[in-house]
Amino acid sequence: MKKILKALFIILACLHIACKQESGNEVKSSTNIEDPHEEYKPSENLEDQVLYLNSEKFSSLSIKTGGLPKKNLAGYITANGWLDVSPQDKAAVTPLIGGNLQSIKVQEGDKVRKGDVLGYLSHPDLIKLQTDYTQAYHELTYLEQEYQRQNRLYEGNVSSGKNFEQTKSAFLSSKGMASGLASQLQLLGLDIRQIQDGKVYSEVPIISPIHGYIEEINAKIGQFAQPEQELFEIVNTDYIHADLLVFEKDAQKVKEGQTVEFAIGAAPDSVMEATVYAVGKSFEKKTKAVHIHAKIKNKNARLFPGMYISGKINVADNRVTALPEDAVISHDGKDYIFTTQKMTAENTEERVLHPVKVVTGIQDGDWIEVKLSTPLKEDQEIVWNQAYYLIAEMKKGETSHD
Repeated sequence: MKKILKALFIILACLHIACKQESGNEVKSSTNIEDPHEEYKPSENLEDQVLYLNSEKFSSLSIKTGGLPKKNLAGYITANGWLDVSPQDKAAVTPLIGGNLQSIKVQEGDKVRKGDVLGYLSHPDLIKLQTDYTQAYHELTYLEQEYQRQNRLYEGNVSSGKNFEQTKSAFLSSKGMASGLASQLQLLGLDIRQIQDGKVYSEVPIISPIHGYIEEINAKIGQFAQPEQELFEIVNTDYIHADLLVFEKDAQKVKEGQTVEFAIGAAPDSVMEATVYAVGKSFEKKTKAVHIHAKIKNKNARLFPGMYISGKINVADNRVTALPEDAVISHDGKDYIFTTQKMTAENTEERVLHPVKVVTGIQDGDWIEVKLSTPLKEDQEIVWNQAYYLIAEMKKGETSHD
């Protein structure tokens, strides 16, 4: 009978162990990184414990890892503003001559280069301007020859000075007229040499004055466009910059060369960096704020003028090693973070997570200063989030082992 009871006890113990193994417990706790399946020995020191997660569990928790960055905590001033471009990177395209819009060669959003044709205008005055120039050009050619002839006769005392002066006056007057008409035609983008040879253009092109993108088209085919009427608006976003407003109490702290961290309203998690290159010299009357212009370093998103931004201007050198608040956990009056390494066990890849005691300092928003007592190993990364969950899983592992 004793043998039967002993056998039943062994069977029940085996079934209990098998059930625990079949539960798929992905979180294990051990004191030995080399062999996660070694018999667990609980320790009162949290740093002596290790947490194991398989790759699927690690991925499902959306755990972020990285190094230990430096942040300028409590050494900045906050500022809001928008993205903008300098005046030389914006253009309002207007026709130089009134006319009917015959065609539009671009669409909003198209990229254009300086000198590209945006559309064509036509008007009877354009024809008349070319015929006037052709007449003035041929008349100038004749008067130039007559002037040279009269000059030779005058120098040889064959012709009177009166005839020479009359010819000279007519020649110079015709030269001025032809030059003025030629300048107008060149401004319209027409080829003077072809007009001199008898070609007459029925349309005049509308030319882009800068590189950039078509931001707006204020015209329709067939409409009459007046001179100085804005038909196209072009903006060059290659040199887009951050335009921030700093209030009077903080204006004296901002200087050229200081760094700026900002995010656009449409992507608050996408932080970009910029450098202050110009500080306004006057305050806006309504807001009592001065404009701060900063050149963007890492354009990791599509940026357009007018986008709202919020930023921090680093006005003091207070850069410290820091992590997001979600990466730090307090336990028994001490602060910890988690480091992680990859390892292979039984032909499967696992993540080894190890709690590391740290000294915390100043906190600024969602970031907190962190100081390590020992440097990281080459294959170690720091866990940036889920610290509360990880320590809970570690405690759960202790309970299951007990």
